[in-house]
Amino acid sequence: MTIQRKIIFLLIFFILLSSFNFSKVLVLPFRIDKNMDKSHFWFSKAFSFYLSIKLNSINIDTFTDAKVSNIINENSINFPYRFTKASAIKIGLSNNASEIIWGEIKSSKTKSTDAIITIRPYIIDIMSFKQQYLPILKSKVKNLSLIQHELFNSIIKKINPSFNINDKKILSINNQSYELLIKSLLTNNFNEKEHLLKNALNLIGDKDLNQYSDLIKFELSSLYFNRDDFNISKEYLDKISIKSIISKNKLLLSGLLDFKNNNYNNAIKKFLELKKQNSFKNIIDNNLGVLYIKNDEFSKAETFLNKSINQNKTKISFNNILNLYLRGTDLEKLKAKTIETLSIFPKDTNSISLLYNFIKKNKNKASLLAVFNDFIDEDNVIDYYKLEIKLELINPFSNKFNKKSDKLKKSIEALTIEDCLLNLENYPFDYKTHYTISKLYIKSKQFRKAELYGISALFLNKSALTISNMIDLYKLLGNSSKIREFKSKLGKTE
Repeated sequence: MTIQRKIIFLLIFFILLSSFNFSKVLVLPFRIDKNMDKSHFWFSKAFSFYLSIKLNSINIDTFTDAKVSNIINENSINFPYRFTKASAIKIGLSNNASEIIWGEIKSSKTKSTDAIITIRPYIIDIMSFKQQYLPILKSKVKNLSLIQHELFNSIIKKINPSFNINDKKILSINNQSYELLIKSLLTNNFNEKEHLLKNALNLIGDKDLNQYSDLIKFELSSLYFNRDDFNISKEYLDKISIKSIISKNKLLLSGLLDFKNNNYNNAIKKFLELKKQNSFKNIIDNNLGVLYIKNDEFSKAETFLNKSINQNKTKISFNNILNLYLRGTDLEKLKAKTIETLSIFPKDTNSISLLYNFIKKNKNKASLLAVFNDFIDEDNVIDYYKLEIKLELINPFSNKFNKKSDKLKKSIEALTIEDCLLNLENYPFDYKTHYTISKLYIKSKQFRKAELYGISALFLNKSALTISNMIDLYKLLGNSSKIREFKSKLGKTE
């Protein structure tokens, strides 16, 4: 490529970048060193989870951990996380992030709490693609609370040097409980999540750990909310301190609960309070827009929905404003917003139906249909007067739960590795799938792959089933030391 072409390419690239609104910070799970002890893999998610919460608590617009998990799953990135800088930038660009906080983790090869953990954090500026290295941090595993606190302070000094950190308190955590909490974030299976979170909470009991337990209660509240168990969700939410590190999260989820219970005015009050605090920016504007539609305050609704779209062009906000314009008589606004929606979401079925209705009324109908013929299925479009576009609030704590694949109901003999790998694409954190893949690789004598999936199954669910699988594998390999190691673990689970 010539210098002139490179210059032209860069100009076009930066013009395209300028069309996006980059405002959010994306904290990605830290990259795990390949020689790191397996028992420390969960730190990768722990640091990103903690940083997301702390940054949002001081009004730095940051993707919630739930949203980051959804993004990672959409990009088919599996645990343990070892994705590249190029992948990180691609994820940041596609989600309109302004900065990516990321890093690498190493640890000494020992399971002891005296093991040394080393973190090399850095910040990637999306617009300039520059990577800023932060000071390397080292500490013993037993001092996890302290190293998380130091990591946060190091990042804040770089992102916003003028920011005055008033809260000097370290969030005291119980490492054993924290491990269960983090592992609950690595599965999309409701029963596994619930089991891990309740065990994490039980390990703390009534001890006051500087509101660490609020993190678990919030995850439980969010878990039940996402399954439409609103009464149980409220029970856990009400137990969270109003001075908690996640008080803003609590207020937002409380507003979402009010919406579900048709208490629109209560929800508006809570969202307006969050807006005063400059928290969850485009999310709050979208949600206020929907609530004002519900209250028939259409002018306010339009203002807030447009604010939300200007900050972050989400499909939900576009559908909400299309719903609003469908209620009115200004067809030009409806047409303009329909075309804008399709320019960003070309497969949006609601907008395609609207566009077809506008084409039908146009004097150049035949010519327009000839042009758009490949993009519009006339048999599936809905008439303007029958079109119903659902109003939707944005829930940044949403998590889609997996339904068990019918294929996994087969016996192992009836399954193929292809069956399981296909299932893994949809449900990457289902331990039974990992376990079954390991068994199938043992059967086909692909022992290295069997070991890899056996380890991942064990990580996701430490049980007699997954431990016995490793024992069976190492018996075939004749590895007596590994057999003894896993037999000792088996005794502890029985």
